[in-house]
Amino acid sequence: MDGLLASAAPEMRASGEAYRTYQRLLAEYDYLDFSTIQVEMLRLLEEPDVCAQIQSRFDYLMIDEYQDTNTIQERIVLKLAEGHKNLCVVGDDDQALYRFRGASIRHILEFPLRYPRHPLPDRRLRAIAVRDKLERRDGTFSKAEFRYAPAVDAYTRPAGKTLKTYWRQMKTPRDGVSKDGFRRYYARQADCAACALKESCCPNQPGRKIARHVHEAARDAARRIVTTDAYADASRRRKNVEMLFAHLKRILRLDRLRLRGPNGARDEFLLAATAQNLRKLAKLIPGTPAPA
Repeated sequence: MDGLLASAAPEMRASGEAYRTYQRLLAEYDYLDFSTIQVEMLRLLEEPDVCAQIQSRFDYLMIDEYQDTNTIQERIVLKLAEGHKNLCVVGDDDQALYRFRGASIRHILEFPLRYPRHPLPDRRLRAIAVRDKLERRDGTFSKAEFRYAPAVDAYTRPAGKTLKTYWRQMKTPRDGVSKDGFRRYYARQADCAACALKESCCPNQPGRKIARHVHEAARDAARRIVTTDAYADASRRRKNVEMLFAHLKRILRLDRLRLRGPNGARDEFLLAATAQNLRKLAKLIPGTPAPA
């Protein structure tokens, strides 16, 4: 602010005066805006006793949309994770949207330099689908017909034979994970050739193989959740909420409303409830009789 007030440009001095007046009004009415909240939080964390007390409340930190953090927010995050360093950040430098308010993609790009033990994932990494797209429609055995044994890291097919990644002992241990994140399991060609179920398993191949993603266990857990009654009920409820949101946005023209939780749209929810209640009250009021 002092730099603005001391500037030779009239518009800069006017900006400094406006900012000083704004700060004075905030102090006069005992208000805090979003920027001031961040500054005061960082100031609290500069106090060793207060910082230690706040740090003790969080064992793990996860920050979403890290590419849109500004300098003060980054300093707050690094201060909170200063002790345990259990920090996970998620973001995409191609989706930086808030540079106009001081956000910088430098924070996510330089994260591996601050935490060398936590490198950024490969940019080719994509979301792993939960739905199994390997279901076969030609009548042969699908992947679901094979049973995976985590203890031995192998698949067992319906005929009882085994599929493994490596059938011989490697001098140098290998994890078998390819660049696409999958590990392939192969059956012995001799076992497949002598198998009575070959025509139902791999009629056009010398041996059966199965691809398993490194995060397949998490996908299996998600698939089990999808089959529960609680998931079906939650999906139904969410669909009802989405339909209400669509009504509010298209009929009541509340375009700012976003389905990202009520904390970011309290005013919109209040306006929506008010508008809906007024519509209901209007239906209860008897209509004015037409003039004779």
